[in-house]
Amino acid sequence: LVQRSYLWFFLDFNVGNLLTSDDVYEDYLAEHYHEGSRAWNDFAEVFTQWCSLATTATPRVLVVFYPSMTHPAEAPPTFPSTGQAISGRVKQLCPEVQYLDLSSAFSRFSDARDIKASPYDGHPSVAAHAVMAEEIVRSLGRLWPDLLRQ
Repeated sequence: LVQRSYLWFFLDFNVGNLLTSDDVYEDYLAEHYHEGSRAWNDFAEVFTQWCSLATTATPRVLVVFYPSMTHPAEAPPTFPSTGQAISGRVKQLCPEVQYLDLSSAFSRFSDARDIKASPYDGHPSVAAHAVMAEEIVRSLGRLWPDLLRQ
């Protein structure tokens, strides 16, 4: 069943989601990506290399942070401090690029469920993608207005 049944995957995945909370991912990030950890050091090395390549290729680099969020029912999303701390450390790795944190954009949602594609899929919804696109275009226009001239 595991190899051939989508229904099995769907049930297994969603039972796991029902039995755990959004805090599990935050715990994972805090445990594995704290400053000085092997995972953080590996990430920092790769990100720094990428940043060097990106800024060599173009002077205009925008890194967009999709915030780590919890999705309480019938309440606005919340933004745990672990994700914010990691974002701050990432900015220090490559200060020569521009950063856009979407946390404030997602705080506009009064119900965090509206950000999720469905109750069974935590990927961003259509509404969340629209907000992301709007914020990215706004940021590009502010940073590099000549890019958006017609």
